[in-house]
Amino acid sequence: MEDGKLSVNAMAKQVEPTNDPEVQKEIDALLNHAAQLMKE
Repeated sequence: MEDGKLSVNAMAKQVEPTNDPEVQKEIDALLNHAAQLMKE
């Protein structure tokens, strides 16, 4: 589902970039979860 990927990427771009690897891991996990939900 390409639209889902695009909107997840759009959300990711709105998230402030962070240099904290732990925070980045959390963001990545959330984005992956969102992508999974959109596939279903």
